[in-house]
Amino acid sequence: MSAVSPEFVSVGVVLMTTYLLADNKKIFWIKAITKTLMSLMFLFVGYTQISTGNNNPLRFDYDNFLFLGLICGALGDVLLLGTSNRAFLSGLVVFLMGHLFYIIAFSLLFHFSLVGTLVGSNFLFRSLVSLAVLSSYMIYTYWLSPSLRNLRGPVLAYVIVITAMLLMSFVIYTDPQNPPEAATSVFYGAVLFFFSDLFVAREKFIQTTIVNRIIGLPAYYVAQFLLALTIGQFSK
Repeated sequence: MSAVSPEFVSVGVVLMTTYLLADNKKIFWIKAITKTLMSLMFLFVGYTQISTGNNNPLRFDYDNFLFLGLICGALGDVLLLGTSNRAFLSGLVVFLMGHLFYIIAFSLLFHFSLVGTLVGSNFLFRSLVSLAVLSSYMIYTYWLSPSLRNLRGPVLAYVIVITAMLLMSFVIYTDPQNPPEAATSVFYGAVLFFFSDLFVAREKFIQTTIVNRIIGLPAYYVAQFLLALTIGQFSK
């Protein structure tokens, strides 16, 4: 799988550090510039992967749907710079659309029936499905729900969609017909995305603290870069 250069990674680390320092000092314009640049970086990686693979931008395939998900992620990052409930809801809707694009992209890599897997003899997959659904239910019902107020519906929809995205990434990961390195990147990217969103939720609904950004933001950007790097890897 393609890799980004050490210099590129160093730029990302500098931008991330600058963002976190500006966030701690409440310097909005620096936060806006650094976060936008970091999001443009994973878009650049995804676009480079598509260009390298000579992909047809009008073709309905994994690469293009995943890139649409990345675009939604970058737009959602900008929207979440706002602190109002309206800004949060706008960002949540855009990220939900991004996860739907990821789900479509992942589904195009299936080499077997998902329904057959769910009802078949794959005990590990059925166990993970049960665990993920139960965990999401617990997170929503006992951790978030008491603080959601008028955002209950949108947040529940988002929890359902990101849980589905995580489960489908595991399908890709466990399918021996997929390239192992790319499939692993998809799964780890989805796990880190899910993990980072826990800290977004904690920041918005439970406790506002810089710790949420220190842990959640790097996890989010690593997730997006991992997913971006899989573009062009499943068609080889």
